[in-house]
Amino acid sequence: MKSLVAFRALSAFILSSLVAAFTLVVPAAHGQTFSNAAPLSIPEAGTAAPYPSVINVTGLSTNISGLRVRLKNFSHSFPADVIALLVAPNGQGYQLLNQNGEDIDVNGITLTLSSDSSASMQVPLGSGTFIASGGNTNFAAPANAIARAASLGALRLGNLNGQWKLFVQDTVSPDGGTIAGGWELEFVDLGEPTTPLLSTGFTYQGRILGGDANGTIDARFSLWSHPSTTSLFNRVAAPVTVTGIALNEGTFTTTVNLGTTVPSDTQTWLQIDVANPSGTGFVALSPRQPMTPAPIAQNVASGGFTEGALIGPGRVTGAAYHDPSNRGIKSRVGYAIDQAGLIEFAGMQTIVTPGTNSCGNASQLAFFTWECNTSGSREIMRIDGRGNVGIGTTTPTARLDVRGSIAMGATGELRAASSPEDLRIVRGSINRFGGISAGTGFTVSRFSQGAFQVTFTTPFSGRPTVTLTTSNSPYYGTVNNINTSGFISRTLNNITVAEDSDFEFIAVGPR
Repeated sequence: MKSLVAFRALSAFILSSLVAAFTLVVPAAHGQTFSNAAPLSIPEAGTAAPYPSVINVTGLSTNISGLRVRLKNFSHSFPADVIALLVAPNGQGYQLLNQNGEDIDVNGITLTLSSDSSASMQVPLGSGTFIASGGNTNFAAPANAIARAASLGALRLGNLNGQWKLFVQDTVSPDGGTIAGGWELEFVDLGEPTTPLLSTGFTYQGRILGGDANGTIDARFSLWSHPSTTSLFNRVAAPVTVTGIALNEGTFTTTVNLGTTVPSDTQTWLQIDVANPSGTGFVALSPRQPMTPAPIAQNVASGGFTEGALIGPGRVTGAAYHDPSNRGIKSRVGYAIDQAGLIEFAGMQTIVTPGTNSCGNASQLAFFTWECNTSGSREIMRIDGRGNVGIGTTTPTARLDVRGSIAMGATGELRAASSPEDLRIVRGSINRFGGISAGTGFTVSRFSQGAFQVTFTTPFSGRPTVTLTTSNSPYYGTVNNINTSGFISRTLNNITVAEDSDFEFIAVGPR
């Protein structure tokens, strides 16, 4: 009987181990999904079982534009106790959960942490797609010495095949929980896994100072995600050696193929070691050189996301992507720079709403600027699908809709100040016969000596203010019977007798 019990226990252990290591590969429309369906049990305090949970990734190309981690059927009576860390095959990790959700119970939710999401997790936690929390929380061994990547998307660098590990831990007792449905890794590509997003080869030109200026050299190239560290965790591409490169007065040109693609939203550095002359020992050149590929044009499949290449200290972007917040499609062209860890964007953004045609307000252009030490990029002007231009508003209602004051003239001496009222001006010049000499938006009729009826083509919404002056001295004028539709003017001589005279008027009132 004891042998039978021991056999059953051993069988259960083997079965449990097999389930924990089981990996299912599911083809996706724009990438591949790898999953481990074994549940993770989260204790009241301590590491989850298993710790870590492992997904084995095989046969994956490097043409990856996004990474999503899905925690399925997550339940916990105090979710803020839970921390989670994803570790890639290269040994780098990124924190997915960092005490999110406070003390409100969650039951059976599915959290998708995505490299291309901008939505933050809310309180209470609910199912959806969000940006990963990030952080540098201390985890229990063996996750206590994991090097942290700059972002979830940075884990796309290098070889993606191998063991991906999920470390889950409860930091405070007494509450516990489970991730009953296990977890998934979704690698999002552009629908063409055999075609690299960017060419893996490039032409490098350099100049050697010292040594043989006209012989041959050997050069060794490697790619890193850090400007100086020698930790292999930060090596993106293994060294590639090119031998027998000809020197011409110290200048050389060679083609290098590192055999890997690099997402354009991740900064990398090129390490160069040179043997001069060829066949001697390699000497590392310093400093490493930041990679700055030339701009490219790219097609974006439905549901995909891509951006243009890095140039100099910032980015020139040519990007198209889906915006889940308004179910629209956006594209950006402009300049971005890293400000204290935040990418600030300045440039033009197009917005197209699916399911609408080119009529109406389906497509719009928005213009952005950013300012140092502010909360980020801000929209400063928009042209909507009807051709209305808005400054200070995203919903212009006129050909030019300005929310604020306007300065005009060579030095800004002419100003149209902002006002809480929406005012309209009608002005005109009328000769003594009742004819219009200047101005529009009104009609005039002379009905007696020195008496004129002025009628506004479009009535004001409220009674306007009218000012009148005569052109001929010593005549003067009066304004009578002012209403929203017009007024009566009377011109008189210096002894208050009605006389025909030229006059001008200005009417200002609510539109």
